[in-house]
Amino acid sequence: MQIESSQGKKEGMALRVYRLIGEYYLWVLCIVLGLMVYMTGADSYVRARNIYFVAAFIFLVLFIKEFRLKKLASIKVPLILFFIVLIFAYLSLFNAARIDWTLKYINFNLWLSLFFLIFTYLMTLLFSKKQTNFLVFLIGLALVVIEIITIYLWIEHGGWPYRTAIGKTGVIIFGTWIVLGFAFSYAGIYVFKGPWKILALVLFVLAFVGIVSNNTRSFFLALPFMLILPLFIVRYKYKPTIITICIVILVVFFISFYNYSGRLNPRFDAKAMVQNFHTVWSVKPGEMGRFDIHCANSNLCSPFSYPLDSKVHWEESSLIRLSLLKSILLAIKENPFRPNGYYPREFVYNLEQNFWKADDIRYPYAYIPASDTDIKDGKPHTYIHPHNSVVSAVFELGIIGALALYIFTIFMFYVGVYIYRKNTGVYKFWGLLMCIFLLGETIAFFFDWLILFAGQMVLFMFYGISLAIYAKTLVDKKLKRGCFKA
Repeated sequence: MQIESSQGKKEGMALRVYRLIGEYYLWVLCIVLGLMVYMTGADSYVRARNIYFVAAFIFLVLFIKEFRLKKLASIKVPLILFFIVLIFAYLSLFNAARIDWTLKYINFNLWLSLFFLIFTYLMTLLFSKKQTNFLVFLIGLALVVIEIITIYLWIEHGGWPYRTAIGKTGVIIFGTWIVLGFAFSYAGIYVFKGPWKILALVLFVLAFVGIVSNNTRSFFLALPFMLILPLFIVRYKYKPTIITICIVILVVFFISFYNYSGRLNPRFDAKAMVQNFHTVWSVKPGEMGRFDIHCANSNLCSPFSYPLDSKVHWEESSLIRLSLLKSILLAIKENPFRPNGYYPREFVYNLEQNFWKADDIRYPYAYIPASDTDIKDGKPHTYIHPHNSVVSAVFELGIIGALALYIFTIFMFYVGVYIYRKNTGVYKFWGLLMCIFLLGETIAFFFDWLILFAGQMVLFMFYGISLAIYAKTLVDKKLKRGCFKA
């Protein structure tokens, strides 16, 4: 069958179908497929990255003529903030222990993240609401599939207290996608109506069980704040009264959990942690091992961690984080403006080169075998990354670079609120989704390094989608059309 093309030439139906798929859906499928592949394990990030490249290549081939620099004007604020981070990342090379590794991380992590942000921004600018609906549907489908697999594996391993992740992904890192699925379903409850709201409620229960299956404390801590956040953003009657009631309920919940936590596993014993915090924090990082019962039977703890304290014992994982945190803060105090190597996995090398060695009392007590840090000197060293992304950003980028990163995240939160309040339908949904997700991730960032390589690419693609909807909304506001309808 032959048809007339827009140029008056005849072309086959197959070519027309190819163009239809290519121009509207093919790269979208690539992006979602990449998301699915990455969520199957950290070992799959290279394959996921390549899928993203396929999507970007299709976009460039089909729409290179659509690119204009003036289209980036609406996102100049996040771009400026991003380049400030980039500048301080390069300045950190002067203090990086391994320049080649840090440079590779900057090029791979920052520049590729920027590329995918701009790519998805320009792509979403071209999308109609119908096409955006299709994209969001595919993302939601990918998240539901991953939640079902997670819960299945959790049940297969006996349920609580098993901690579930897929592939070789770390449990905490994998939890990022479970939190995204939670934000996806929870936003749908507030935005959608009728059968779609019922579906969102079902998916909300599924996502909640997924968080329990992942069994990560930082996400449990983030959960009540994610639940209460929409009450501050959504417009409704008696808002001050309802917010006050919810805050009171939240306070009562935390007080009740605090009092009951003494009966729980040491990982969740908040009562003991609060009561003993002053005692533990008052000593130097290297001395904190005296509160870790594992140090009594190990030669991998700091020599300053002996003898073991007979009265105060602290759960190992959170104690390690406290030791790392205090060591980082002491390092930052010496020169808060100096960037010390931008790469979280280079933390141990940069700490030892720029501040203190393992035989210093300010060095974190938590030692691991040299084979786990790539340092081949036969001695144990501290953890390879600092387990606190928010504070370590100051260590890696200096206070100015870190502030740019913080403001960038706050701006993206503002973008989410703005597009939620100025739009309807899928755009409104996406705005609330991003707000809930960013809050959950920000709280969790205080306890680990969550975003890895392809994971950061996915995050920045979500940023690109958000910024495109934001740009459309700004244009629509200038034209005084109300909600963006295209």
